[in-house]
Amino acid sequence: MPRFRISASESVVVVGARTSLHPFAGAGPVSGHFEAELNGGGIDLTRPSGGIVRVDVKDLHSEAVHLDREMLRRLQADRYPLITGVLRAITEVTHGRYLMEGELTLHGRTCSVEGEAAVNVQGDGRLHFDGVMELDIREFGIDPPKLLILKVDPVLEVGLTFVADADTSD
Repeated sequence: MPRFRISASESVVVVGARTSLHPFAGAGPVSGHFEAELNGGGIDLTRPSGGIVRVDVKDLHSEAVHLDREMLRRLQADRYPLITGVLRAITEVTHGRYLMEGELTLHGRTCSVEGEAAVNVQGDGRLHFDGVMELDIREFGIDPPKLLILKVDPVLEVGLTFVADADTSD
């Protein structure tokens, strides 16, 4: 099965949170791979597909240093340094848009997740992925931060954008 390697320099995960004061967002690079047969600019769903994405917790940053410190503390970044997503199933929603289902390991816990993504295959064979999902951090044993009058909603919006090139190494 063809494998596409995610370009960490061109790919990002963005985590958005609603708070009692203002929205908050952090971002960081992603790495990993995506495996799929392609057909006519899309994914051939008659063949199995899968993939894995990884985010180093210490690479997630925002514009609020105090919130970054609190996030690293709550995520126990030294104990659980990686966030890992494993793609298990893909269903086409509309042409070029797919429901992605898999497992996410965060803070030492693995939970089932799903989200919708647009996948576009460029003429040069590069794969462009742009997806979003909601994630309740309480499912992973993480209490949302409360700092003085700032309270963070436990449901986060997670956006994943990546560019992947055909992996020709064997």
